[in-house]
This record gives sequence, C-alpha cells and structure tokens, in this order.
Amino acid sequence: MTQLSTSMFLLITLSLLGFGCGQVDDDGDGFSVGVDDDDDSTPPEPEEGAVLAYVEFTRHATFEVTAASATLLSSWFSPTLVELRPPTPSDSDSCESRTIEDGSYALPSSDLDVGTPSLMSPSGASLGSEFVSPFWVNEFDSEDWESHQEYEVVVTGGSDLSASSFPGALVTPAALTITLLEETEEGLNLEWFGGNNNGDIELRLVQESATAGSSSEWVVCRLTDDGVAALSAEYFSNFALGEDVSLELLRSTSANFETEAGVPGIAAGIATASWSGWFDVFGSDN
Repeated sequence: MTQLSTSMFLLITLSLLGFGCGQVDDDGDGFSVGVDDDDDSTPPEPEEGAVLAYVEFTRHATFEVTAASATLLSSWFSPTLVELRPPTPSDSDSCESRTIEDGSYALPSSDLDVGTPSLMSPSGASLGSEFVSPFWVNEFDSEDWESHQEYEVVVTGGSDLSASSFPGALVTPAALTITLLEETEEGLNLEWFGGNNNGDIELRLVQESATAGSSSEWVVCRLTDDGVAALSAEYFSNFALGEDVSLELLRSTSANFETEAGVPGIAAGIATASWSGWFDVFGSDN
C-alpha cells in the first residue's frame, strides 16, 4: 500500500461519480463492459484472490493556462478496499466540509505481472506507459484526448494475466475548462465550459496543514453540470487565511470490464480543471 500526497491524490480517483455497472455489451468473445453514469450505482466488491485492474485516462487543464496535458495511469493489483477521500455528497448542488487526518489516503501498488498496459485511441494511435513505482504512468499532449470516444485497454501479458485487449473499455467525457473563479465576501463563484445540464460534476477544495502529520481541510461538492456554481463562505470557515488551497473540478465516466476468466477491471475517463492559490476574504486567521 503506497501513501499519497494530497496533490497526487487529487489526480487519482477510484470512487467516481459515474462508477458502477450499467448496460453490458457481450458479443460472445469473453469480454464484457458496462458503462454507467447513474450517481446511485455502487461498485461490486471483488472476489477474494481476483486480479483487479484500474486504468485512468485524465485530461488536465489549469485555470488561466492555455496548455493542457493528458495522463494515462494504470495499476494492476490484488483487490484491496480503501477509502481514498471524503465521499461526494449524494444530493446535487450540495457541499460538505471535512477535516481529514493526513496520511489516510492510499492506493494499492501495481504488484501483478500483466506485461505493459497501454491504450489504443479511436484513431488507432497507441498510447504506451512506463512503470514508475508503484504505477504504470505516462504523460501525453492534450491532443491525445478525444472527448466522448471509446479507447481500447491493452496489456502485453505476463505471469498473472495473458495478453489481452478490451475494446471500448474506456470512455472519455467532454474536456473541462474553468472560465471564472471569483472570491467574494459571500463565498466562491465558479464557471466552466462544457456544462451540459445533463449530469453532475465534482468539486474538491483541499488545504493541507502547514504542520506535517496533522490534518487537511476539505470541501467536497456535487454540482449540476450546467457551467455555473456559487459556494457559500460558511463552507470555508475552517480554512486558514493566507495558506494555499488546491481546487479541482472533475467530470468523469467509468466502466467495469471483465476477461473471459472473470478477471475484473475498472476504466475511468476523467476531465479535470484545477487552480491553486489562497483566499483573501473568507476563512479564519486563527
């Protein structure tokens, strides 16, 4: 189990807004995949001894920065249930404030031999990865990200899993860009491109303690993806004035896939938009 810093953790999400089992396509070749954007769905618990794959393809954009990047992250491990972050509120357009002890976030490392994982884009481009302990990971230009497309997950094979490909296992949502971030005495106003008023989006704000081994302050929101939100200053009462806050907005899709041997996996397409800075108006100087 590898402990993660909050900054790296913000890019890794095993528990997503669209995580669960949905429509299944099984054409008899031993492969099936279910895609779901039902916020009430929950992931199935893996059977003991099964191999579990986690594959994430994320497009990152930063507020007021024109360049964007894309990251492929893959982890293949024996299943371990972990709590990665404060849960997203169940109701749309609602937020919760949480204080979380540092060091409580973890993700199982890639400890199974499956060969090299990669993605095949809809246009036929191969997006490879390299093992950077404890994950398979690679950075790409944002042009490698195609919104609303199905990518094929591929592994070259090893002692724990034979060479395999999973067509359509990873589906990408629309790219995400923050267009307004405004602090007022009443709270925080936020606007973003790509809102379709057709689902939910997640917002996370984290302020790490300046004291190592202490705790972090979180605000976690589920927002209607209509491109605009206003957060009350009361959610930030535990934040300290003048200390950096990391903000990340996430739009996500996910799917469960399975090999003919019953090996389960999870593939997530995630679009993020981020900002880092400090608040001048709300928070506490205590």
